[in-house]
Amino acid sequence: MRLLEVGKITKTRGLKGTLKVASFLTGNAVLSSLGELFILSLSVKNHNRVNGLVIVEPSVTRLFTIKKASPHSGSTFYLDLMNVDTVEEAMPLVGCHLLIPPEWLPPLPTGEYYWHEIVGLRALSPSGDYMGIITDIFSTKSNDVYICRNEGQETLLPATEDCIVSVDIALGVMVANYCEVAEDAP
Repeated sequence: MRLLEVGKITKTRGLKGTLKVASFLTGNAVLSSLGELFILSLSVKNHNRVNGLVIVEPSVTRLFTIKKASPHSGSTFYLDLMNVDTVEEAMPLVGCHLLIPPEWLPPLPTGEYYWHEIVGLRALSPSGDYMGIITDIFSTKSNDVYICRNEGQETLLPATEDCIVSVDIALGVMVANYCEVAEDAP
């Protein structure tokens, strides 16, 4: 099963089984709109990742129905699940990761992409020269930055119109110019 990791349960809240969750998404709208999600068992210490997706056996996840998801502050929210009605039922879930199939994400406007769609793309220059593979992404104050690796070399590609010429998810290719990264990059 290929699932997208969207958050982690950090602690319980109150006595009625409410969970506090740190979201890995840029906003809480997606998590607030879901009706169900998978929770990865704490017994799974190492799981395989491919292009930003977690690859797991169905037996190590459990599907939960969401009663209520409420944004809290920043990238956290409170989560109430069906059949988790007490703090005793909620405690074993602390530390677990929340997962969803990527197909459950809402479509983005043309020209916008989820990070898991970008990670793993081959980066080419406009002339067709191979630059490397996009292996990671980080955010800065002004834009995201794609980390492109090729034989030990690392190139930072700002996600700006000047740098990114085109993205073709179906072909697995990004065409990019070599660009300078803004000063606010880590």
